[in-house]
Amino acid sequence: MVSSYASNSLKQEAFEVFDLMKTEGVKGDAYTFCSLLNSCGSWGFYEQGRQVHDLIIKLGFDLDVPVASALDDMYVRSGNLYDARKAFDGMTARNFVSWNTVIVGYGQHGKVEKAMELLREMRLQNFCLDELTMASILRSCGVLSTSGEMGKSMLMW
Repeated sequence: MVSSYASNSLKQEAFEVFDLMKTEGVKGDAYTFCSLLNSCGSWGFYEQGRQVHDLIIKLGFDLDVPVASALDDMYVRSGNLYDARKAFDGMTARNFVSWNTVIVGYGQHGKVEKAMELLREMRLQNFCLDELTMASILRSCGVLSTSGEMGKSMLMW
């Protein structure tokens, strides 16, 4: 129910059902938390996202890679790159989505140097670049006056 409401832009109803679940002793699962975080990110409800994050930590879902990736995405969409990076750094395991979310977030917010730094770290962890990562980095390089240097370093990847 939470996911259905959230995916249909019915944020208030999604959180009402979630509150009812908590009242009834139902904790929810990874899918529930991913849906709520996606809703918070899509609608810019940073404070509710923080509350969901606190509950995720309390229930131990912060160790779940899809939930942690959704958490990163929520923070990036809210423009809170500090908390996005903090959540990312706290992940015990990462997947392609987690890396791309933070790299793309840095790129979208003009933090190309941070994106490139994370990109290098991603490569050191033996993750290959995909089209989304490359396009984001190149797009954000176009904004900077140093784009020539950044673009040249991208060609070396």
